[in-house]
Amino acid sequence: MNKYDDYWLKRLNAVAELLAEAAQKGESRALDVSDLRQIGKRQNWSSYAYLAANGLVKGNKTYTRSLGRVAFSNGLMKPYQGMMFRLSISNGLQLTVKQEEVVKQLAPSPEPSQPAAVKKQPVVITATTDLPSAPVVYAMYGGSGRGLYVAYVGVSDKLRRRIERHLIRRSNITTGTSAVVLNPDYVTEVRWWEHPDFAERDKLEAAEVIAFDVLQPCLRSRGGTRETSAQLCKQPEFREQMCALLTGEPAGRLVISTLEDALERITALERRLADLEKRLS
Repeated sequence: MNKYDDYWLKRLNAVAELLAEAAQKGESRALDVSDLRQIGKRQNWSSYAYLAANGLVKGNKTYTRSLGRVAFSNGLMKPYQGMMFRLSISNGLQLTVKQEEVVKQLAPSPEPSQPAAVKKQPVVITATTDLPSAPVVYAMYGGSGRGLYVAYVGVSDKLRRRIERHLIRRSNITTGTSAVVLNPDYVTEVRWWEHPDFAERDKLEAAEVIAFDVLQPCLRSRGGTRETSAQLCKQPEFREQMCALLTGEPAGRLVISTLEDALERITALERRLADLEKRLS
C-alpha cells in the first residue's frame, strides 16, 4: 500500500457518490482534494485514470492509479457493469468523474463446427517445482486480502530457478541503486504473465518497465534499460498491449503458505478433533 492508497481509502464514500452521479448524469460535480498537497509535492497535479467494471484500465500518475485501484478493490464498480469512467484531477486539485463511451469490438460468430473460445483461467500452484521454465514478467506479493501489495517486480527466462533463488537461497536483489534483500518470510504469493513476444529479450525488458508503472512495486529489479527496450516502451501499440496483459489475469499464481496459515489450519483441525471426541464420548 502506498501513501496515496490510505488517502483514497478515507474518501471512498465521496468517490462512490461521484461515480453514482456520473452514472446518472454523465458527469459529476467537482470534489476538492487539495489536501493531496499534504502527502505529495508536484508542480502540476493534472492527471486522469480510466476505470471499468473489470478494473483499472489506465492511469497517467501514481495518485490517480492509486485512486482507480482503491475504488475497484473496494467494490465501487460493481453496480456499473459494462460502464467506464474517466476520473480526472485538475491542476487546482478538483476531482471529477465523467462517464465514457465503451467501444466494443464485435468478433465474428464462430462457425457451428468451431466451439467458442474459453477464457483461460490462471494456474494456481503451491510448490515452486511446478513453476514454468519460460520467459515471464513476475510479481511477488506480500500481505493478504485488502492488504495485498506488490513487493517486487522482475523478469526471468527461467521462472522456477529465479523464484527458488529468492525464496530458498534468499539471494540479494539488485535494484537501480543498491543490492537489497527481499525477506521471503513476508512473501505470500507470486504471479506471472506470459506472452509470445517475451522470447525476445528486448521486448521482455520493455514489458518489465511497463510493469513497474502498472503494478507499482515497492522494489524494482534493475536500474538501466537498454535503448531498444526503452524505445519499445514508447510505442503506443506495444504499451497498450502490455498494459492490457498486466491488468488482466496472470498466467499463473504460486500461493505460499505462511506460518500463520499453518497455525490456522492446525487450530481448525484441533477444533474438529475436539468436536469428534465429544460425539464419540
